[in-house]
Amino acid sequence: MPVRARAGSTRLDAAAGRRRVGAGRCYDEAMAAPTAIPQAAATVVVVGGPRELIEATRLAAGIAAAARIETAELSNAATVIATCKPFAIVMSEDVYVFDAAEFDALARDVNATLLKIDTQGTDPSKFERILMPKLGRAHRQRRAATGT
Repeated sequence: MPVRARAGSTRLDAAAGRRRVGAGRCYDEAMAAPTAIPQAAATVVVVGGPRELIEATRLAAGIAAAARIETAELSNAATVIATCKPFAIVMSEDVYVFDAAEFDALARDVNATLLKIDTQGTDPSKFERILMPKLGRAHRQRRAATGT
């Protein structure tokens, strides 16, 4: 049977491994240490497509930076990017041309590297090979800038 603490007293409840403090309040001694705050997962946002670019980015981001990817369409790109704060934004040249100044400003606002891929003149099987070193470099730059 646990030991009951009287108001103002401190006792160790050996059976539960807890310290009881005052009027029935208790805490585990391990909980007395500061809470560790988990780091946000590294994220890459792919704006538009095509499907081959999204899949190649998923593979390259996983290998180069252990990152997850989020996808966005032109209509919600600003919201997704502002919410996720990715270290890289990947899009085709065609999508970038749609509103280049806005994409440059958006990448600058969230401290992300903007990667534009020529999907018209490039074999889709080479997307991953093109993206992997660029994503690795972008991830290292973000980590250096934030000190994490």
